[in-house]
Amino acid sequence: MKRRTFLTGAAGALGVATVSACSNGNQPAAPSTSGSAGGALTITDVADRTVTLEAAPSKIILGESRQAYSLLFLQRDNLMDKVVAWGTDLQSAAPDIYDRVVKVQPKAADLPTIGSVAKGDLSVENLLEHNPDLFLMTLEQYEAAKQAGFDAKLDSAKIPYLVTDFRKKPVENTHTSVRLLGQVFGVSDKAEEFLTYYDSLVNPVLEAAKAEADRPSVFVWRSPGISEPGRTFGESNFGQIVTASGGNNLGTKLIDGDAGTVTAEQLIASQPDIIIATGGDWEKQNVSDKTVIKYVKLGYNATPEETNQTLGQLSGETGYSELKAFSDKQVYAIYHQFYDAPYNFLAYVAFAEWQGLKVDGLPEVDAAWSDFHDKFMPFKAEGIFAAKLS
Repeated sequence: MKRRTFLTGAAGALGVATVSACSNGNQPAAPSTSGSAGGALTITDVADRTVTLEAAPSKIILGESRQAYSLLFLQRDNLMDKVVAWGTDLQSAAPDIYDRVVKVQPKAADLPTIGSVAKGDLSVENLLEHNPDLFLMTLEQYEAAKQAGFDAKLDSAKIPYLVTDFRKKPVENTHTSVRLLGQVFGVSDKAEEFLTYYDSLVNPVLEAAKAEADRPSVFVWRSPGISEPGRTFGESNFGQIVTASGGNNLGTKLIDGDAGTVTAEQLIASQPDIIIATGGDWEKQNVSDKTVIKYVKLGYNATPEETNQTLGQLSGETGYSELKAFSDKQVYAIYHQFYDAPYNFLAYVAFAEWQGLKVDGLPEVDAAWSDFHDKFMPFKAEGIFAAKLS
């Protein structure tokens, strides 16, 4: 174990941050947060790093603007409080959500933006321009930072950082990440309120799935019409949630690692019982030159007619008309952004229903999504976020 001590916010903020990094395989430690005299915070993140800040941060940079998904329910009345800069991913990946964020909090449109750790266009100097006392990274960004030596540059510049994750290992890391964000933004009560609600939906699914022996095979089709045909997840991301909610994730068998591509021949030979495609509001997204179909329209701006039409045309992908799931009408769609958000509880509810898991008292998908908005969100539920081919 290595322990380092440095001043928080290298551009002049006062305070001390201590970081201890412990190797524990791929499994983060259980969430650990505490306070001490003078308002110090000690937090263990999803990378199993323990960070102590002498004072609660007041100038926070979001490495990904999609980390604001959690702020919608943690800080619904003062959404961008303490955020001084953020990434540019929300704006392109989920414009339907971005537009609603700006409507609720107009100053979000004027927030300074930063480059991406993963793309290599973010510099320490870029961060220091905003005088941060905390930088929030995703787990994927942190892994890219370690590979490029950017974490050492952050340490040298005395910029404390914490790591969240809803994308790589949502089953393990959703609770840790929500609690971390609740702590650093000073709204731990809101974090616990949300997690109580989250557990009321997810835990019954997890318990029922443990006893499920007859599991359907499921192909999670990642962003058809945008990505190359056959992109999917291994035992990560939506693939993890398929397994946790009573299915057999085909990607776990056919690819190595967190994500990869399955050929049409492999799919035809495997004949998955269920196809779950991810979709979104992607009119401005770049399209792979290897695909011949359109993306599935989902999100706050989608209509039932648009979703069903774009879901039905997926069988036009080369070779996919031979998949029985299409003739059996066992083709579904889930909003892609649930793969990187605490809203993944809706994927558990939807997947459990689609995979035939019997869960007493589990609400229907639309009812759960509407109820969540009524209780937690600063805007109402609209559009389509989960659908079956009709």
